[in-house]
Amino acid sequence: MAGIALGLNQIRKTVTSSLLKFYIILLIVSTALLFLVSLATAPVYWIIYAVGAFVMYKIDAAQKATAPTR
Repeated sequence: MAGIALGLNQIRKTVTSSLLKFYIILLIVSTALLFLVSLATAPVYWIIYAVGAFVMYKIDAAQKATAPTR
């Protein structure tokens, strides 16, 4: 996402049309907002992943404890 914003900024510097510059600035701002939102939601995804991995570990441990030995 940072690469996209940097590329758009380079295009903005070379463009002479004011409407196109405005459009590119809006794209840069929306890319920055998307990046901030992804940073904010990343811990939520990691917590969900950790809880899921813990539950799977507990299920596996319970199945191994009750499995008959051969």
